[in-house]
Amino acid sequence: SLYNGTRRKQIAVNASLYGSDGVSQILLQHNSIPNMSHSLRQQLDSQSIDYWTHFYELHHRTGFFKDRHNLRSAFPQLMPESVRLNPSKWHPQLTPQPSYSFDTNLPPPPDIIQNKSLVLELGCGTGNAALPLLRANENLFIFACDFAKSAVNLFRSRSEYDPTRVYAFSADITDKNALVLNSGIKPNQLQFITAIWVLSSLEPNDIGRLAENLYELLDYNGLVLIRDYAEGDLSQLRMNVDSKICENFYKCGDGTRRHFFVSDWLKAQFENAGFITDSLEIIHRDISNRKEQLEMRRIWIQAVFRKPKAA
Repeated sequence: SLYNGTRRKQIAVNASLYGSDGVSQILLQHNSIPNMSHSLRQQLDSQSIDYWTHFYELHHRTGFFKDRHNLRSAFPQLMPESVRLNPSKWHPQLTPQPSYSFDTNLPPPPDIIQNKSLVLELGCGTGNAALPLLRANENLFIFACDFAKSAVNLFRSRSEYDPTRVYAFSADITDKNALVLNSGIKPNQLQFITAIWVLSSLEPNDIGRLAENLYELLDYNGLVLIRDYAEGDLSQLRMNVDSKICENFYKCGDGTRRHFFVSDWLKAQFENAGFITDSLEIIHRDISNRKEQLEMRRIWIQAVFRKPKAA
């Protein structure tokens, strides 16, 4: 078949590099395939925790997870003025104390987070986004959430994990009660929520409700900062058509799922929940893969949604 193995990969690379017609042709072929049955889709959803647990256990020793220093320039809203002017400047690692006067397995006491800019990170993984941000802005406190307890345990075991700066916990981010109970976050308390390569792993049907829940947790003028996969990205074009769950939503080879966002669709989910769109852009990057000797076009979506001031 045309879509098997190396042939499919090369077609995808060529299509992504040589124009929208090639991309459209592959997407049309994907969209002509019927959606996955409801029962199979539900089964995938219920098993997703197992797939993500395995994902972190498999990759954490291999150097797969790299610190995301580029977020300081991608989202300058999280940074003080000095870092905005020089986002690539080196910052020393965090130096936790040997012990603390509070239970670090529980949400932080009020005096720890007083006068801090409070951030909820959705899908924190092993801390590769949170730690570079914390190093560069000593006024941040991050509530770092991940679906997989294995990821949270790995984050907590890192030498930089400082409970006066970050609280890592496990919860299903689509479950408002679990999110609030496990974090201790109160309504209108947060200044920022980050969702970096995480919304794409969720059932599309859950994102509108998630946006409503996030709206309640943010303070007025608070921001949701998103970076994720966009429709037409090379990794979508490489997907086997049989892995399609529904339009732009697929099962990956490791059992996890990936949604490739269309900007109007994502914008509607957040605006329907009450947000204002501060910015939304589709970013294209041509990246060289030396190992495979390929030029690859990556496409992602970057968005900032704001909770408006009270009337």
